[in-house]
Amino acid sequence: MALFYFLKYNILMYQQISRELNKLKNPSKAKVLQRFFKTGPGEYGYGDKFLGIVVPIQRQVAKKYYQTTTLVDVKKLLHSQWHEYRLVGLLLLTYKFPSSNDIEKKQIYNFYLKNTKYINNWDLVDLSADKIVGAYLFTKKMGRTKASYFRSDIVSLVTTSKTMDSTNSGHNTNGTYARKYRI
Repeated sequence: MALFYFLKYNILMYQQISRELNKLKNPSKAKVLQRFFKTGPGEYGYGDKFLGIVVPIQRQVAKKYYQTTTLVDVKKLLHSQWHEYRLVGLLLLTYKFPSSNDIEKKQIYNFYLKNTKYINNWDLVDLSADKIVGAYLFTKKMGRTKASYFRSDIVSLVTTSKTMDSTNSGHNTNGTYARKYRI
C-alpha cells in the first residue's frame, strides 16, 4: 500500500509541475528564446524546444516544489523535450542540494552526472553545475569544516563527451556547451 501511495503521489507531483509550466507558456516569447539559444540547423542548440517561460518564473515554480519532489520527478523533467522542464528540474536539484545530508548530496551529484546528456545548453550548465558538481567536489576536496568558509558556488567542473572545437569557444563539435571553472 505504501508503494502504491508513493507512486501515485509521485506521478501527481510531476503532473502538477507539468500543468503549471504548460499554463505559463508564452508562444511569442518561445520564438525569441529559440533564436537566442541558437536552435536552428547547424547551431549549437539545434532541436531544443521552448515554451517561452522566463527564468525568474521557472525559479518560482522550482522553489514552490523542491521540498516535495523526488529524483524520479526530476528525471522525468530532465528527459523532457522542453527546455524549461529541464531547467526547472535542475533548479529543483540546486534548491534541494544545500539542505540535503551527505548521502542525499552524493545521490544528487551522481544523478546529475548520469544525466548530463540532458543538460545540453549553456544556461542549464551555468545555473546548476557550480551548485551541484562544484559544491560537491569542493566539499570533498576541502572537507566540510574548511568548505564552510568558502563560497562553493564559485567552483565547478563540467566535461562533455566530445572534444572542443578548434576555436576553443566553449562549443563542442556535437553542439553542446561546457563551462569550465578552476577547482
